[in-house]
Amino acid sequence: MDHSAVASLPHTRLLDALDSRARDVLAHASSALHVRQNEIVIEAGQSVDCLYVVESGLLHAEVPGQDGELLAVAHFGAGDFFGELSFLRSDVAAATVRASTDATLIAIPHRTLGKVAERHPAVMRELAIVVARRLNSTNAQLRRLRVGRAVGCLLGETPAADAVFQAVCRSVVQHLEGPMVVIDLDGSIRMPDAHHFASLDESLLDRAHLPEHDAFTADRRSEVAIVAKHEAGPIDEAALAGLISDYTERYELVLVVAKVTSPQLLDLLDCTDERVYFRDANGQSDPAPDMAGGFDTIAIVHTPLPRLNHKSDFAPIHTVVIDPGADVRGTSTGGASQSVGWVARHLLRRKVGLALGAGGSKGYAHVGVVEGLHSAGIPIDYIAGSSVGAPIAWAVAGGMTTQNIHDVLHDTFRRALRPGFPLKGLLTTHWVRKDLERFVKDTGFGSLSIPLAIVAVDLARREEVVFTSGDLVTAMLASTAIPGLFPPVRWRGRMLVDGGLLNPIPSSVVHDLGADIVIGVKLTNPIETDLRPETRHTFLPPAPPIIDTIQAAIETLQWKIVHDGGAHSDVTIEPVFHEPTGLHDYTRGDHFVAAGRDAVAAAARELKALLPWAKL
Repeated sequence: MDHSAVASLPHTRLLDALDSRARDVLAHASSALHVRQNEIVIEAGQSVDCLYVVESGLLHAEVPGQDGELLAVAHFGAGDFFGELSFLRSDVAAATVRASTDATLIAIPHRTLGKVAERHPAVMRELAIVVARRLNSTNAQLRRLRVGRAVGCLLGETPAADAVFQAVCRSVVQHLEGPMVVIDLDGSIRMPDAHHFASLDESLLDRAHLPEHDAFTADRRSEVAIVAKHEAGPIDEAALAGLISDYTERYELVLVVAKVTSPQLLDLLDCTDERVYFRDANGQSDPAPDMAGGFDTIAIVHTPLPRLNHKSDFAPIHTVVIDPGADVRGTSTGGASQSVGWVARHLLRRKVGLALGAGGSKGYAHVGVVEGLHSAGIPIDYIAGSSVGAPIAWAVAGGMTTQNIHDVLHDTFRRALRPGFPLKGLLTTHWVRKDLERFVKDTGFGSLSIPLAIVAVDLARREEVVFTSGDLVTAMLASTAIPGLFPPVRWRGRMLVDGGLLNPIPSSVVHDLGADIVIGVKLTNPIETDLRPETRHTFLPPAPPIIDTIQAAIETLQWKIVHDGGAHSDVTIEPVFHEPTGLHDYTRGDHFVAAGRDAVAAAARELKALLPWAKL
């Protein structure tokens, strides 16, 4: 960690609350710190004597997860600060702060800051606002990952409904690589391979059986535990709620199950926040219409329908409709029986979304990332693409093999770089459109095996446009229309261009599709663009090709957006490119594919922390 003197303080909302004299006092006492990627600035449990203001770069705060893996719970970009809790509470650091990239910080001693804050209450107000905002954000992230989610499951009166429910339970424990518990309110679940504990009647009366659950969860066995009701009679709702609370302290997922005709049904509804109804598609009616909540449909067919946004004062009941021809024997996290795995991830709130970003010819690295995720057994439940990521996202969503994607990408790049008439762009999209129409044929967004979003930008309104329906070819041409190189795409009175201008990594878009865990692929990095000259003259300095000049300017903008924290993912996959690249470097596609695969391996620790089943 390199130190140097501070000439003046940067302009941030916190520091701009001071007058010039106070800023001079802080600047005189402060120092600039230059930290390298992965370097620790603050370590958890250690005393902190400075407030750190980020001048450039990106850092993150990390805490240990359940399995000892480190989880990033906050990110800090230019203008942000950290170390404020130690200042306000005179306490040791609760989290470790590590540099995500090379960064420059301003270290302001707590002692000096305290003296200045006495005369400037606005400083304390700003600190309090930021602390409250961060605590809310951090708590929300930890709640999403913590042990203790209880879901009510209503089972239809058919063998198929019971079979699908059991298949989902087996898939859940495979995803967790650990146990879960089912509270059977009717005593109707017949699951020979499950671990059966003391009856629900006994467990409600006496909590002496909890140590057995502690031992069971400590073994981390991938098994389903069942606590079933054996005796007739009503259930004490308060006692059931208390038992569910005890179990949520020990298990990551608790499923409370009742038949749809059960007298215990209201107990299930009152004690759980979310409900899922497993029913047969053969004409079986829905639950009674006076139940709280509406109905969304998750179909157990080859491809589950994406969850619809439901607006209601009550928590919705999600309905799993079992197709009579569905194969529910498979319980794997990917491959066969994908729909069962999708429902399991839905219950765990771990549906996976992939955001493929901008990067020109480096887009081949996306292919390597997809290969790496497939090899690790990480399914892609939702996908979004921006710029070069758009056609690759479409190909993945359509089920194309990575080798085919590589070949199509190579042919498209070669044809796309043909010069056009310089009225709207230097290059023509004529041949690209022909290729896309040939590949897409009559398919649309709704026929893809993975829900897809494609991002473009309205040049006049300066706003993002997200395609989730409509014409696929138009969406992809718009998302890849690099200004100055390719002509804008006219669509409904709008002029659309490259989606990477505003959203280089469409993490927010794939999250809005329904993903719980978002993996973003970052192709924008500090490596310079290759500006090799086309011709050399003895009487003039070499001039870079105009195509790569435009691309370099746009990549600079995209890198700035990402660098300043404009695109946050739960896990960021960042391929490393060791040499300058330009649009014409598509011939190095194999090298970029390998960089994508390596980047997945480099992110193994973060992926494993969020997706326990990943084979990394």
